[in-house]
Order: sequence, then C-alpha cells, then structure tokens
Amino acid sequence: MKQLNKRQRQALATKLKITEKAMELIKTYGLDSIKVTDICESANISVGAFYHYFNSKQDLIENAYMKIDLLVEKNVEGLQYDSSYDKVIEIFRQAMNNIEELGYKFMSDIFKHIVIHPPKYSILGTRYPYNAIRKSIEEGIKSGEFIPSTNAAELSHDCMRIGRGLIFDWCLYEGSYSLSQETERLVRILLNDFVNK
Repeated sequence: MKQLNKRQRQALATKLKITEKAMELIKTYGLDSIKVTDICESANISVGAFYHYFNSKQDLIENAYMKIDLLVEKNVEGLQYDSSYDKVIEIFRQAMNNIEELGYKFMSDIFKHIVIHPPKYSILGTRYPYNAIRKSIEEGIKSGEFIPSTNAAELSHDCMRIGRGLIFDWCLYEGSYSLSQETERLVRILLNDFVNK
C-alpha cells in the first residue's frame, strides 16, 4: 500500500475526527435529529470543511463502518491465535463489542439509511472483516483445520450475513441481549459444519 504524505494523513485524520464527532451525536440524538451545523460545531470545523470531505451527513455512515473496521483490525491483528477458527470468532467478538458500544439506536439509524440508500461500503467484499475471515478460513483449509471442500469466499460471506442479520435483530429487540455472545454462538454453529473432525 502506498504511504500517505503529510497532507493526506492530515486529511484522513480530519475526516476521522468529523466521523467520530458525528457518531457521538448520532448515538445521543439520532441521525434525523442532528444537522450538519451540529456536527461542525462539535468537530470545531466550518460547514465548508465538512462539505469538503462529505456530500451529506448520510455520507458519514460509510465512514462509521470504516472506523469500526479500523478498530477491529487494530485489535484483532495484534493478537496470537491457536487456530484460524479462533481468529474468525475474535473478529466477530471485536466487531460486535464495538457495535454494542454504539448502541441499538445508532445501528437502527444506520440500517434505516442502508435500506433507503443502496449500500456501498457495508457489503463490500474488500472490507477488513470479509478479507480477514476469508483469509483465516483459507489458512484453516491449508492447515487441515477446515475440510478441503470448504469454499472460503462463500463461508466468509455467510458469516458476514449472520452478523448483519443479528445486528438487525438486536435492533428490533432494542439491544436486549448480548449481540457479541449471540453472534459467537451462531457463527460457531456455522463453522462447526466445516471443521475437520
């Protein structure tokens, strides 16, 4: 990957700062209740600066996903694993812990946005979770941990579908259960069908 120059790093830092401030406001007040000016005031930037990085407050949704992915990657890649299976479980644990921290109201706003506006980033196969899960499964196939006929791309896609579906369900139940624990339980059920016994 090409190294970012100082100006690019500064632009990325500003974009992340705006996203973080917007996420805090959305978590507290909801996406529909906040204005671009509220985000700008919280991030201590001008409205012009906001529109330099984003076309609308809805554009922040993709950046929110990116921020969660960056946090998951940072936490997951710094650990050692006994198996590829364990790494897949940890990816979900980290992601769902971050989502639980944001709260079901925040995620409900995100899902509402995704349904109204065709999703882009949220379903990209190039996102960190998709890639990391697929690579872990591929490594597990090579090491004999998963059965040789396992389709790593398909299985990683199915894992992500479980994650998305559970987040939606968790929002419907107003965050009344542990998203992290329930996701781990269901992902384990899926993966166990592919473990070389």
